[in-house]
Order: sequence, then C-alpha cells, then structure tokens
Amino acid sequence: MKKLNLTTNNVITCILYLVIGILLCALRTGLLNILMTVIGILFIAYGVYDVIKNRDNIAKGIIEITIGVVILVLGWTIGTIVLLVFGILITLKGVLDLINNIKEKKGTIDLINAIVTIVVGIILCVAPFAIGDIICIIVGVIFIINGILALFGEKLA
Repeated sequence: MKKLNLTTNNVITCILYLVIGILLCALRTGLLNILMTVIGILFIAYGVYDVIKNRDNIAKGIIEITIGVVILVLGWTIGTIVLLVFGILITLKGVLDLINNIKEKKGTIDLINAIVTIVVGIILCVAPFAIGDIICIIVGVIFIINGILALFGEKLA
C-alpha cells in the first residue's frame, strides 16, 4: 500500500474534493440552484459595475445585467425545457432501437439497452431532477474518492 503523501497541495486538494463531494451528495440539485443564483447575482453585480464605473461599457453592462436576470428568473425553466426535449428524444431513440431489435432479432444486451434507454427517457420527461440528483450523487462520490486518493498523491483517471 502506498504511504500518505501529506504535502500542503495534497491536503488542500483533499479538503476541496471532500467538501465539494459532500455538498454534491447532500444538496444534490439544490447545490446547482445555489450556483445558478450566485452566477446570476455575479452577472448583475458585474453589469452594474460596468454601467456605473466604466461609462465606455454601458452596453456591455446592460447585457450582463440582462444575462444575470435571465439566469435568476428563467435558469431552471430553460433547463427543465431542455431536459424535457432531451427526454423525449432519448425515449424515441429507445423505441426505435427496440423496434429495430425486434425486427432484426438482435441479442439480449441490445434489448436491455433499448429498454433502459426508454426508461431513462421517460424519467427525464416525468421527473427530470431525479436524474439530476442521481448524477450529483455519483459525481459527489467520485469527488470524495478523489479527495481520499489526493492524500496519497493519486487521482482517478
């Protein structure tokens, strides 16, 4: 077994990975809500700064403020619409794969793949944030593993 490599860089990397991983596992898509809110506020603040301090960048500042407001107001609405369209497309692909599998009498793996694709597409249409929670948990666990490995000077590929 490899020995601990407790350099300052490894310890800081470990702590950052662990904190982000724990936050992703605990808050899941709630963390994404917080990040969207922070990003929207930063765009607005930067836009206000450009309008007030940099008179040459008034148009740029107004665009930044507009982007910030759109992110705050419509961020998840647009995301939900995109996930719904993506879910419909994935479901259609799964159905087409299933039909193709039945016509060409492909193997069991292809049949299972088509069924899983249909189920994922339907879940994206019905409960898009359930998939988001699952992805956040998986990424959070990967971050936690990376944090532990950072103490040994390693990382996941």
